[in-house]
Amino acid sequence: MQPFRILFYLAVLGASFCLPAAESPHGVCAHLCRGEFADAEEEFGIFRDLGLGAVRVSIPWKIVEPRQGEWDFRIPDRVFELAEPSGVEILLSLGCDQTPAWGTPVSRHQEAFLSFLRQCAERYGRKVRHIEIFNEPNLLRFWQEPPNPEAYAELLKKAAAVVRRSAPNVKIVYGGLDGADARYLEATLKSGVADSFDIMNIHPYQWYHFPESKLAFEIGRIRRTMERYGIGERPLWITEIGLSTGRSRNSGYAAKAIAAALGALGISPERRIAVIVDPDANYYTDSPRIRTEEMIPGYRNRRAIALRELPKLEVRDCPALLLCADGAFPVAQVPALLDYCRRGGTLIFPFGLPLYYDHTPDGGRTQINDRFMKEFHIGWSSWWLRGSAAPKTVDRYEDAEGFPGLGANPFGLQVFFHDGNLEPGDRFLPLLWGCRGTFRGAVGGIYRLNSSLKGNIIVLGNVTASDTVSETLQAQLLPRTFLIAMGAGVKRLFHYCFRDGAMHPWREAYFGLMNRQNQPKPAGIACRTLTRQFPAGSTMPVVRRHGAVYTAAWTRPDGGRTVAVWSVSDEVPVEARVTGKSSAIVDYLGRERAENPAGFRAGPGILYFVGDSNFSLEPVR
Repeated sequence: MQPFRILFYLAVLGASFCLPAAESPHGVCAHLCRGEFADAEEEFGIFRDLGLGAVRVSIPWKIVEPRQGEWDFRIPDRVFELAEPSGVEILLSLGCDQTPAWGTPVSRHQEAFLSFLRQCAERYGRKVRHIEIFNEPNLLRFWQEPPNPEAYAELLKKAAAVVRRSAPNVKIVYGGLDGADARYLEATLKSGVADSFDIMNIHPYQWYHFPESKLAFEIGRIRRTMERYGIGERPLWITEIGLSTGRSRNSGYAAKAIAAALGALGISPERRIAVIVDPDANYYTDSPRIRTEEMIPGYRNRRAIALRELPKLEVRDCPALLLCADGAFPVAQVPALLDYCRRGGTLIFPFGLPLYYDHTPDGGRTQINDRFMKEFHIGWSSWWLRGSAAPKTVDRYEDAEGFPGLGANPFGLQVFFHDGNLEPGDRFLPLLWGCRGTFRGAVGGIYRLNSSLKGNIIVLGNVTASDTVSETLQAQLLPRTFLIAMGAGVKRLFHYCFRDGAMHPWREAYFGLMNRQNQPKPAGIACRTLTRQFPAGSTMPVVRRHGAVYTAAWTRPDGGRTVAVWSVSDEVPVEARVTGKSSAIVDYLGRERAENPAGFRAGPGILYFVGDSNFSLEPVR
């Protein structure tokens, strides 16, 4: 065992988890019946040391029934044997993991699936308290045919009946819905599935937004759907959520493309670039997907503005404005954005189709398509438009004239830009061509406007697609995500996932709290710190926003109070009203800090202020 790992384990052994593991809100997903089976014994020890009270484990159908009607449970039997002395509860997830050919798709081979389910429930029903029926049935990838909520409802009704006959004390967990899909849930509830599950379950991954932006909104939308069907009081779990630290497929492209475009427009690195930091509107240029530092690293002179300042943003002071990388913008602020461009300002849209969604302060967004494209003189095309010749994907990128060496790898679904909405005097300069066969279209470009609009618009399309973050940001967002979710009414959260797979450098292989060698990444240390500060038996946190600062406050099982404080992206000064006594201050990585609770700086990494039963901390400025 390596010295760093030994120190990590010694650090966590001092933690006291005063309630049984089954009552813990902290869980993790681990592939113990397949890729991590050889290390399962070690991992159960690490789960406990991290303060994780539950682990979500799926049983690969093909492993336990290699040929139809022949059963081999040696692998899951061993996993359950190792779980018992650890005190870590197993949430058993059944369905869609290595489904055999003769059981695919499950909706068309229900009797085979129910036989598999019956075998598992009878064998392990006394060892588990919860069984999840299927995983992300609203995704084609797992459902193995176009997702059909009515078909899942039918399957869940039959599956619940099988489980309740075989293991009457087990509670049924709804198959975790990708993206907190309230429409899919409602369709299943309309099909009469409400009596066939005990716990609602979602997978609201926050790929493109900070958790403060829309996680609580998505949870609330699910809860309101449940309330409409009389089951609003049922527990709501998140059995998958997390972020990957894998390699971006086009790392560095956005920075090179934006720098080349700004250079072509004569906007030198000494000039000031405006970015949006607006807690009131819940809108930020920064996102987990692409950070400002990654998009304009050479432009260090930046000015953070709120949306209300946009009408008075002087082009002489800030010749360019960098927007968020999710294609959303508040419709109410579009006139101010248009006016800035009319006055000569440069707009930078680093991802997707500009202004394709309306952004609302509660974190929601509504698709508005190309409602404003023509006003901004932007022409576009994509594969889903009727009559379009644009392909879904490209097989190569080619440099556009004047912009050599941007260097990008073809990846994902594409959008294309053209000059179809230009007015006399305007020009469109392609930055990069996307090609497939004889087709060639601009996947990024510069609109140089000299008509009713006098500014410029830089568009990068989908080339910059990235669903990964740095290890530091993964660690910072882990406790923030947990506290936002708990504050919105979630009862249990399972981080996805325990360990990096490292089978390739891309997203899916690097969600882990630990690396491939079971050494903690910063997220693992942040998880350990969170479970120590929010032990099982703590009250649900009360989450509040105070301007640019967030707080979450709860009472620990020992009666003391803890207040977590952070900001979304930038470090900000905090003055606070404090009552009671603070006994310790630690950061998100468990490091002790010598801060004055009445005045300090808050950043994207949480500070935990630990106090007595009378302790409170309320930012006042």
